[in-house]
Amino acid sequence: MTPWLQAAGWSAALLPLSYAAANPLARRQTSSTTATVNLADQIGTPEHLAAGFLYGIPDTANQVPSYFYTQMGFQGTRAGGSQLPAPARGWVYGENEFQNRFDSALSNYKTARQYDGTFQILVADLWGADGTNHSIPMPGDNGDFSSYDAFLTALIDNINSNDMLPGLIYDLWNEPDGGNFWTASEDQFLQTWGRTHARIKGAFPDLDIIGPSSASQPSSSNTWLTNFYNFVKPNGSIPDIYSWHEETNGDQVDRDVAAQHALESSMGLPNNPININEYGTLQEQQPAATAWYISQLERVGVRGLRGNWASSYSLHDYFAGLLGKPGANTDEDLQEGEATGYWPNSEWLVYQYYNLNMTGERLSTTASGDGSWDVYATYDKSSGRVKMLCGARLTSGTFYITVENLSSLGLPTSGTIDILTYHFDWSNNQFEDNPSPDNQGYYGHSYSGNSLTFYIGATETLAYAFEFSV
Repeated sequence: MTPWLQAAGWSAALLPLSYAAANPLARRQTSSTTATVNLADQIGTPEHLAAGFLYGIPDTANQVPSYFYTQMGFQGTRAGGSQLPAPARGWVYGENEFQNRFDSALSNYKTARQYDGTFQILVADLWGADGTNHSIPMPGDNGDFSSYDAFLTALIDNINSNDMLPGLIYDLWNEPDGGNFWTASEDQFLQTWGRTHARIKGAFPDLDIIGPSSASQPSSSNTWLTNFYNFVKPNGSIPDIYSWHEETNGDQVDRDVAAQHALESSMGLPNNPININEYGTLQEQQPAATAWYISQLERVGVRGLRGNWASSYSLHDYFAGLLGKPGANTDEDLQEGEATGYWPNSEWLVYQYYNLNMTGERLSTTASGDGSWDVYATYDKSSGRVKMLCGARLTSGTFYITVENLSSLGLPTSGTIDILTYHFDWSNNQFEDNPSPDNQGYYGHSYSGNSLTFYIGATETLAYAFEFSV
């Protein structure tokens, strides 16, 4: 239990429905604005599925103090030396440039393993396709794979010589459908995929290959993705882990996971694990949307890595926008990148609460009908506490949480519950120094009919945690 978990004051953001007589907003509850928690349906122990990030780890070992990893429940990262300058620009610039870029990935791999995290090795970045130069050659240009085959040999040798297989996941290419990291045709990518899959599985039969790590999301109308699946099935190169990114307007994790399962069924694909290996736009990197993504990923049981919108050495720092330090900025040079003195921002505090406080068993939940408000909930029998983490996705207004089947945990079907509230504030500054959430104290709520409903005056950036005893 962390030191800031102490009772205090009163929350204006959390009011009972009996308050409706004084505030007409409270009478507007609809299914489109209500998320639910079912206390009778426990769905497994927490695994902190959302607690990972793209890049964000300095190449200098132990530069970030260990408690920033352990207290947020760090689960893994994804990296490959992206945007490092000469002499570390990747294979297409020379073997020495590849080796220096690989050394960055190796350092990040060792850090991830230090905290028992997985490491997705970003092969596109090791090649040099990190989005900074769109004129570099692609594997298989003009039907010539000789340089790429030599690249794979060097990569395989490095993986072997550094004993990198534990916790390693092979990310074959990044966003091959987006035009920024793969600039050739889809057919050329498919040939590269099949060739690489056979080579890597030949060298490492038990190494998981993840893909296609697409910028777009699963849908029956996504012809790029259906072309990919139509290729990999007969080719024998189906990814061990399906992956895509949730970083575009209109995507939604639970809907897109359902669409992926529908494609698996209709196309005869295996029901392999899923990893959303980049989630959250730059505008969504704040406490409210972070809580929303956590809720979505936990509901569907899918792992995810938060996206990273920094550049240069800043890309290799700050846990993808969760930490600050003196002189912090989003485009730092090498000297700035090696500086220390870290502090957490409010988003990191959300992950800390998610990891340290939401223990026991996960509870079944539903998002609001409009999909813009969501909740993640747990019940810990040893402490007798129900805990809920919630937030809105880039919207504000009055939203509701209904907690159902209170009697399933021994509560009477009517009565009063005292709920403790925390706010995770946001100052629109990712480098803010925020040592703890804002404790709003307890507020009593009357309920009947074996369920409790309360409403929240949500903002676009504020995340909320609610707790009560049973």
